[in-house]
Amino acid sequence: MLLGRLSVLGMQANVRMHQCSRETILNLLGDGLGLTIVCEGSTGARYPDVVYRPVHAEQGPMLIGYSGYWHDDNSNPALRRFLHFIKTRYALSFNISENPAE
Repeated sequence: MLLGRLSVLGMQANVRMHQCSRETILNLLGDGLGLTIVCEGSTGARYPDVVYRPVHAEQGPMLIGYSGYWHDDNSNPALRRFLHFIKTRYALSFNISENPAE
């Protein structure tokens, strides 16, 4: 999304990938070394010289949709409970088999 918004403005990003923690990235940002995209729930973390700003589209703040795929043979009970919570919370219609072996 950000790359698309920048290209509309005629700008090109210099993207660098780092295998490090969120804290390390936020410290780099505080040193003036770029920007990152975080979910709204992460904006509660305070770091010196780091400022959170929403990304806006023509109609207001940009929203990011999430999707996922469930393998019926996945027996992870924490993931199964999380998916059940999401299904119930948002009244979604996907199926989660009760027996992972089925």
